[in-house]
Amino acid sequence: MKYTTSLALVTAVVFASSFTASAEDSYLIPIDRAAIVGTSTNLIIEGEETMQMSIIAGGKALKEQEDAWKSTLEVNCTVDKVDAKGNSTNLTLLIKKFTIEEKGKTIEALEKGTVVKASRVGDKDVFTVNDKAVSEDVYKILKPMIDLGDTENGDENKAFGMDKPHKAGEKWDINVDELIATLSKGMPFDFNKDNTKGKMHFVQLSGSGANKLATLQGNIEMEIKGMKDMPPGTETGASSIQISLNGDFPVDATKPVVNENLSMKVNFNGKIPMPDGQKADMKMSVLMARKSKQVP
Repeated sequence: MKYTTSLALVTAVVFASSFTASAEDSYLIPIDRAAIVGTSTNLIIEGEETMQMSIIAGGKALKEQEDAWKSTLEVNCTVDKVDAKGNSTNLTLLIKKFTIEEKGKTIEALEKGTVVKASRVGDKDVFTVNDKAVSEDVYKILKPMIDLGDTENGDENKAFGMDKPHKAGEKWDINVDELIATLSKGMPFDFNKDNTKGKMHFVQLSGSGANKLATLQGNIEMEIKGMKDMPPGTETGASSIQISLNGDFPVDATKPVVNENLSMKVNFNGKIPMPDGQKADMKMSVLMARKSKQVP
């Protein structure tokens, strides 16, 4: 699974009146939906990320790093190509507004009217303007905010239990094995499957007829048992990833998601062996959040 949950970038905004389902009504509501080639969507996407890391040995800071940004992206997104699973792999992005806030300053990342081509090439996301790659500063913001298909294993609908019908008000456990299978190959952690848990909740059903909307919420906690590519002898202390998601999903699976919010908190604590035999304390905390909604 990428930092974002897989969202089909196709157009629809549903304003629905109140509707109460009977106790017998169950609905199959996929959260990962197939994109449709040629469909254009107007989106407002807000993202932010904060990261703090320190490595301390013998009371001395060997490394300290802090980074934070916020961004607002208003964009018209057209699906140019999808893969066999229906994931969007090529998109055309027409920028209406794209700002980045860092270190107390807000800049215009790309001018209104800029056309960005987004594509999934192998296991990498590529963003170009006039056939030239965007700057690294722009890339690091676009990558978590724009959802492109991947070729990894796992099924997000199975991971979140959305491959089975559910009733309004129902709660259920996530599928841990499927969830871990969906994680990006670039994820730097290994997880303790036995201490990974999560719940999904079908909060309510609203609307009527073809415009029924399911409001879904999910909370997941994954215990980190280690970080990849660390020196031998590295010890992992209490470390975890917490994921929270919610959104409004049309009951009609051919319609796209109306809005979705996703946040991820990472806390890592470990001890790293040093050449002189000491153990350096490593601490890292990361918060990532993304809000996406479709607009007329």
